[in-house]
Amino acid sequence: MAFTVIPSKLVSKGVGKAKNKIKKEVNMVRSRAKAMIAVTIVFNFFLLFSSITVALAINHYYHSRLLGFIILAVFYFLIFLTLILVKRRVIIKFFQNI
Repeated sequence: MAFTVIPSKLVSKGVGKAKNKIKKEVNMVRSRAKAMIAVTIVFNFFLLFSSITVALAINHYYHSRLLGFIILAVFYFLIFLTLILVKRRVIIKFFQNI
């Protein structure tokens, strides 16, 4: 068995390429994370204002000051309980598809 000597320039060139590839992948992950955060913030604002609008509409319909907010709170609480009960299947599948 004969061992060949690998020139140091070749090794340093390969290491440089690996570093560049890792930097590109890290930048890609960072940009995706920033995009996900931005989308989440926008979605949360949409959900907040649409929920307030629906609650006020329910209040107006039933001539009440609190009924709409109570109905929405119960609705979101039921969604929360449903997610807790089936969290393993729903949450894991959701994040695997992203």
